[in-house]
Amino acid sequence: MEKRLLKKLNHIGLNDKEFTNEFNNIIRVHHQNIVQFVGYCYHEERRCTEYNGQYVFALEAEGILCFEYLHGGDLERHLSEEQPCGLDWHTCYKIIKGVCAGLNYLHSGNIYHLDLKPANILLDNNMMPKIGDFGISRIFPSTKTITPTTRTLIGTVGFMPPEYIDKQEISPKFDVFSVGVIIVQMMAGRKNYFDCQSVPSETFNKLVCEIWREKLDQTMLSHTWKEVKTCIGIALRCLEDDRTKRPTIREIVDELNRVDIENLSLADETVDELDRIDIDIFSLTHKATNLQSRVALAYNHYKKSASIGVHGSNNRFKSLPDPMEYEQESIMRNPEIRAIGGCEDVTGATHGNHLRRLNIREKGSAHTLGIRDIMVGIAG
Repeated sequence: MEKRLLKKLNHIGLNDKEFTNEFNNIIRVHHQNIVQFVGYCYHEERRCTEYNGQYVFALEAEGILCFEYLHGGDLERHLSEEQPCGLDWHTCYKIIKGVCAGLNYLHSGNIYHLDLKPANILLDNNMMPKIGDFGISRIFPSTKTITPTTRTLIGTVGFMPPEYIDKQEISPKFDVFSVGVIIVQMMAGRKNYFDCQSVPSETFNKLVCEIWREKLDQTMLSHTWKEVKTCIGIALRCLEDDRTKRPTIREIVDELNRVDIENLSLADETVDELDRIDIDIFSLTHKATNLQSRVALAYNHYKKSASIGVHGSNNRFKSLPDPMEYEQESIMRNPEIRAIGGCEDVTGATHGNHLRRLNIREKGSAHTLGIRDIMVGIAG
């Protein structure tokens, strides 16, 4: 069964202005950052009650407004006194953008909320912020400053701008001031919000940035750092005592959108750079693979050639015998020799005469020329 949020308003008499006002405002708004109105119940009954010492029959009206139920509770529960919001920065930034977007939608229809505060910002399961509680909201025909006839202050102390407290002036900058208070409390804590009023804006900006730098440590990327600086800068401008120096909610939304566009551009550049790196890595990998294949082929060819040389022929790497020893062995095995070309080709020497010329050959010897050259050399 789906849950619903019920808001019950009791009134005595015909003064049901708050109920009628909230009903008329919420029934016409439809935005993802506005609590969705579902239905209502209105009942009138005359009851006997004591009035100025007498019993009278008065008309008692009961009004019930039905809203969507948000399981994330309100933003108030995530804030602390001296520390930043307990949520991570991505969620904080999402809430800030959502609140500004919802308020911009209201102001575009000339609806002023007049009671923006963390307790009136509800969160769904995905931490999407939604503005609720339009009990004292007002619809004005223009964006001009309005001065109510009544001197009774409406809203919540601490979220009211100085011009309303001093002069009861109401303008779109009323809600802008409240947004600034919410952002500072998220980024610096409730207590530090009051300190920012006594510290120069530039100094307070640096202090808050340093808080988030320590909180995020080394995980703070360049685009995150830009978001933090932008948000605290917007908050401090929203808190200007002179309302003319505060930005409009439209200007705030545009500034946040520019930051998102710059982040997307930076992300695209990063993706392109990673793509180029991937291409370079792929090219180097392909070259390395080709080189590895060539080395493997060369190695296999070498192994195959060595195998053929060792096992295919026993004489491939066998050293030839010394020619002189081979011829001498041949002569000793074959003592009978014959002259080449007849007896006149053989010249002998006795009693110390040197051998002048000898032209002999073992039958079938392949080294005749070598032996002859050697013998001629000896004779010489």
